[in-house]
Amino acid sequence: MRMRNTLLSAGLLVVCLSLGACDLIDSGSDSESVELEGIWQSTVASVSETTVLFLPNGTLKIVEADFPFESCTTGTGTWSLEGTTLVLNIRVDGFSENSKVAVENRGGTLAITVDGETEVFRPVTQMVGCIKYGWGRWQGTLSALTPGGVQDFASNLDIQILLPPEFGLFQIISWAQGPDEGCDGAPGCLFDQTRLLLNGEVQSGGDGALRLGSYDLEGSPSSVGFFQGKYWTDPADVESGFEASRCFPTCGAPQPGASGSFVLTFVEPDRIAGTFLFTGIKANGDALALTQGVVDLTYR
Repeated sequence: MRMRNTLLSAGLLVVCLSLGACDLIDSGSDSESVELEGIWQSTVASVSETTVLFLPNGTLKIVEADFPFESCTTGTGTWSLEGTTLVLNIRVDGFSENSKVAVENRGGTLAITVDGETEVFRPVTQMVGCIKYGWGRWQGTLSALTPGGVQDFASNLDIQILLPPEFGLFQIISWAQGPDEGCDGAPGCLFDQTRLLLNGEVQSGGDGALRLGSYDLEGSPSSVGFFQGKYWTDPADVESGFEASRCFPTCGAPQPGASGSFVLTFVEPDRIAGTFLFTGIKANGDALALTQGVVDLTYR
């Protein structure tokens, strides 16, 4: 059963939530309270995987992967309970539809039945994004104002986002490609070199979760964590990098003249957004500033 034709299109469902021993609800009995909050996942090997997140504030997110077609769809919306009825509003690609579905208490899993077919969902600890399946690419906005003008870095991206239960970290790398001097102009012989690197890491202590807020070079008391930025004026020249980091030239305090911060405003496994600026220092002591940095990238 493809969830794109059920939950993602808000079709008619029968939902059974497993909380203990099977306890079917009928009109003449008192029903147990239904607990939907959490993350539920259904996997049909080599066919599909669907993950649904019900949040306490009444919002939801759905991610469905279709393995034969190597496609992934994300939906968002709202949910609420009216007695034993689950009220859904689900939005996918600008399309929105409302639905009311029956909820029954059973015991351990979330079962969705459509036209006689039942798909079983089990609780999982972490919400997934389409990036898990590797069929798409990062797209959106990654730009900054340099001394030479506004630069667009939103190509050849390599992004890593670690969320709970892993230690909080985000890293954004924009690569450049060009003819490799050692190839003597041979077709397809290219170098790969970083143009821009942005890195944020939460401070030690606490649960280590990645949080929204400001990351700076020194991890000051008012910041969420540490920030590192580096920009190469000539991607073909590894010595052209200007770095702002608490570990340049050695770990401890930033090099005199270096400064910068990254304000993280949104983060999920398949989307990151924020603003940044930094003044980087070159190995020879020269300084260069990037300002008006904007990040809004989605994996799709």
